[in-house]
Amino acid sequence: MLERKTRLDGLALSLLLACCVFWGFQQVLVKATIPELPPIFQASLRFVGATGLLWLWCRRRGIALFTRDGTLAIGLLATGGLLCITFAFTHLEASRVAPVEYTALVWGIGIDWVVWSVAPDATMLAGAALVVLAAQAQCVVHLVADVLGQVLRHPVADAGAEGQFLG
Repeated sequence: MLERKTRLDGLALSLLLACCVFWGFQQVLVKATIPELPPIFQASLRFVGATGLLWLWCRRRGIALFTRDGTLAIGLLATGGLLCITFAFTHLEASRVAPVEYTALVWGIGIDWVVWSVAPDATMLAGAALVVLAAQAQCVVHLVADVLGQVLRHPVADAGAEGQFLG
């Protein structure tokens, strides 16, 4: 079995950064390929690929992956949530779906606390708050951009406007 490290080294940080970048790009990729590949097929490919990689990692470390430990229900709920997010890409822009996806961090902390009695520390809560606030800021930016876009496109000077504003 491999040695467990208590701190992230350069390789771990690089892999984490690569995963974050890939996660961001996959949201746009899912949205762009929906006309060619149905969302359920895309989600299935990601789930099967992730399960295979997780199985290989667990096998290498000597961790039993398929045991009765109470995580099946949570995994099925997470799968349902990811399917809903994938279907949301068919109706909305990726930049509007992504902030909702960021709430998964909050759900993960809550489930960890409720199911395994692992209370979040101050650093974890501060990090979660930062991610959620950044996602909400993105929503506000889009809302302001939409309102400004409507205002700038509105034909106020036209005779047919008849005093209507944003109407």
